[in-house]
Amino acid sequence: MELALRLLSYSHSAQLAQRKQEQQVCPVCLDELPGYRGLFLECGHFGCCECLRQMATLHITEADVTVLRCPVADCRRGFDASVLRELLGPDSALMQRWEELSFRQCLTEMEDVVFCPRCSDSGEHVPCIQDSDCMASCEVCGFLFCGRCRAVYHPGVECASADDRMQALEVRAAGRGAEATAARAELLSLRHLAKTTKSCPKCRMGIEKTEGCSKVLCTSCKIHFCWRCGKQITGYDHFATSECRLFDDDEIRRWNQRVHQVDKAQARAQEARFLAQFIDPAQLWQQTRQCPRCKAPVPREGKNNHLRCFACMTQFCARCWEILPKGKANDHFNKYRICPQHSDD
Repeated sequence: MELALRLLSYSHSAQLAQRKQEQQVCPVCLDELPGYRGLFLECGHFGCCECLRQMATLHITEADVTVLRCPVADCRRGFDASVLRELLGPDSALMQRWEELSFRQCLTEMEDVVFCPRCSDSGEHVPCIQDSDCMASCEVCGFLFCGRCRAVYHPGVECASADDRMQALEVRAAGRGAEATAARAELLSLRHLAKTTKSCPKCRMGIEKTEGCSKVLCTSCKIHFCWRCGKQITGYDHFATSECRLFDDDEIRRWNQRVHQVDKAQARAQEARFLAQFIDPAQLWQQTRQCPRCKAPVPREGKNNHLRCFACMTQFCARCWEILPKGKANDHFNKYRICPQHSDD
């Protein structure tokens, strides 16, 4: 066995030495250069030192080490510590920051580890172990807190909601002195967070979405969830089989302001065509209809039978496919009662 391991090690070293003398292509800048002028990752893929160093510097500076992976699309294996030491230097500030961020990321992924809120306010990240009752104690400042809501530990009492916290802060902010000033500042922060952020359904981290689709990635626990309903999701089938929109009207208006080429009807038609591929054929009838005029797929919102094709702007009944007259479309459902406006079929 020892001889076999020595032979394998020699074979690997010989192959690596040969690859260093051959021409390699960097998958980032696409430059062709000798292998000795770049770096071979643990997965075996090659990259020039300049591109790999820029990747490492960028992601470590932005404190997102989980995306620091092999640039080859089909691989995406994470960078090893030995690779980063060679790129950044073993004693560099970036290397020390990567080790700190990696350690903190490992702690964050542990379900029984929480960080002390009092120490976090002062810039320190002190990990604490919480028990089955969500009780955690900080060994640095001695604060006994609830690991779920980060408030003072409250055995037998439900965690206070955001509204309850705001009401308590409003009472404190009405007074005078340093405590009232701090309460007013915290109240303003909570109001801003309530308007601009939503909580991750898994780790409860506050997430802010500035633009893009309704499929959101939590940068803390790396799960995807729907921005509209807060449900944890994986692919795009959630938007194809529910009432949640992949893109809201505000996002489409931002597109139009940028490119001035795509209107709302075209955007909705493209969205419907994209989501159609994620619908189970057995559920296709329940979720979409085909426009009787242009044959474009039209998503059905809930049980509503009054549909509008965003490709040709035709209004029609989802139940009988009758094209509805402009300005009198509701007569089909309300006045003449030909079909119900809402139904399961």
